[in-house]
Amino acid sequence: MPSITLKALKVAFTAATSLGIVTVASSTGIYPGTNAWIRLTDASIKYRVRVLDIIDATHIRCRRWPTKPLQTQYEPAHDLENYGPPKYGWSDLSALNAGGVISFEAQTATVDPEYDKRNVP
Repeated sequence: MPSITLKALKVAFTAATSLGIVTVASSTGIYPGTNAWIRLTDASIKYRVRVLDIIDATHIRCRRWPTKPLQTQYEPAHDLENYGPPKYGWSDLSALNAGGVISFEAQTATVDPEYDKRNVP
């Protein structure tokens, strides 16, 4: 499957919902299937997410990656949940509703050949 190389990108966000919808400054440069870290401005909460969908110019939908329970008693309680195997669907990201930053590392994103310019009918 064809893919494109993406540079590292940081995008500010202002809100997040219980259905995984995140309001970003701009969805330009964000692609479905890419991975990122999303965190509050004060860095008190940080999740690893995968972008599922670009809804419009200012909204994206994300799903949290499963995490293992932490082994220390000094870690924040919200990260002590065991999410188990990957889930299919949306994740509750409402804990991040205060706003912050989404950081995308340099990576490759697959491009569906159906939407590739070379396959225009």
